[in-house]
Amino acid sequence: MASDSGSDVVFSDAEHDSDVSLPSDIVQSDAGPAEENDVIEGLSGPNLPSDVDSDGFWFSPSEDGFGSEPTASESVPSVKEFHLKGMSLFNFAAMEIYSPPRVLPMIDRCPCRMSLDILTGWNLLDASVKQTVIKMWETQEVKMLLLSPPCTIFSPLQVCFRNYEKMDPETLKKKWAEGLHHLDFSAMGIRNQLQKGLKFMLEHPQRASSWEHPPIAEIRGRPDVYCADFDQCMLDLRAPNNLHMKKRTRIMTNCHWLASTLRQYQCDRSHIHQPIEGSMAGHSLSWWAQHYPPDLCRILAESAQRLL
Repeated sequence: MASDSGSDVVFSDAEHDSDVSLPSDIVQSDAGPAEENDVIEGLSGPNLPSDVDSDGFWFSPSEDGFGSEPTASESVPSVKEFHLKGMSLFNFAAMEIYSPPRVLPMIDRCPCRMSLDILTGWNLLDASVKQTVIKMWETQEVKMLLLSPPCTIFSPLQVCFRNYEKMDPETLKKKWAEGLHHLDFSAMGIRNQLQKGLKFMLEHPQRASSWEHPPIAEIRGRPDVYCADFDQCMLDLRAPNNLHMKKRTRIMTNCHWLASTLRQYQCDRSHIHQPIEGSMAGHSLSWWAQHYPPDLCRILAESAQRLL
């Protein structure tokens, strides 16, 4: 069980800057072929889809912006605006971290603007930006903290296609350290919520190795924390050709209503799935699959709205 002591929310900027230990199976693995429940469904053969970069890593909106420069959203305060105006002018009832505005705009009872992501001008690898967010967590009552840290490095497909072996060792070490940085930062936010008796949710693919990262596994083992595994095709995740996309997803939360609601959405095989490989309508299908469908956003928004 995670400790509720104040020391749990202390984060060292140097924690992953050096001597990063890679898992022993990161290069050699007996992982079998990708399954339908993976982030990319039905992928087969030696050819990687178009959303894999030259190093063999899947792009993620929060990491790469899919070739576009990160731009601040008009609905989200910039770091500069936040410091100029001060905390008292902003609503912290709910926050989404590592996400552009997608859930908060659906909350009816308060105008929450805290959708903090590199695409909205909040680079959480920057120590000063991170400390600003920590200050928010420490001083404000965030009734629902929504976390969706980048999952790229933790995908089972990285092992399946031996992408780790294709990486320059220093580049791999850097990408792994950044992934752990985001996970540990998320874990710190979660522990702060638990310590204050407030709610959180963290989303990653169901088979991502991140669930076994010790700080996340420790939180997952608490009796007051629940995991909901579900299929986003049942929440109307669709490709541009209107076929459903099956993306097996896990959300960890201490909100019983949210977990019990999401567990209902198991694929009933009543529809045809679009394999999440290749490209369509100008973007890779994995790019389309990384966008929460409106029905999922509405459920997450309702979980927050019930607390307001």
